Amino acid sequence: MRVTNFLTTLALVASTAFAATNTLANHCDHSVWYTQVGGDQQATLPVEISPGESVDEAQFFLVSGTAIKFTKAASAESVLQFAYSYQAGVSIYYSLDNIGDFDYLGKKITLKGNGSPSIVWNGNVGSTRTQAFLGGEKDLTFTLCA
Repeated sequence: MRVTNFLTTLALVASTAFAATNTLANHCDHSVWYTQVGGDQQATLPVEISPGESVDEAQFFLVSGTAIKFTKAASAESVLQFAYSYQAGVSIYYSLDNIGDFDYLGKKITLKGNGSPSIVWNGNVGSTRTQAFLGGEKDLTFTLCA
């Protein structure tokens, strides 16, 4: 029984140690705030990303997916949303869309992973489409004002 508990703990530690991440990069000349929400989780409190900074967040395995919502203020109605659905070791589906007014007119926005399809908006709201990487785990980079 102890060996089983030890192996379970070891597998859990290994899976979190090597979990894929999302890098959220702010290259704009102003701060942005983001929150995460997914499945039955409560939304996280807004986190500020200052100009020129980036944050790494572990990807969550949730059947229903996770949304990372970006705003120009800690509370705002205009939202830029990076959403993904991640199945550990199997696939990740990701998309980019806008809710309300578009706050990044004239600014380039990218969502990409090395070796996987990219989503690029060149100063306008681009098409809302879902990309997929079916080769296992994939780190993704979301960049505002790229």
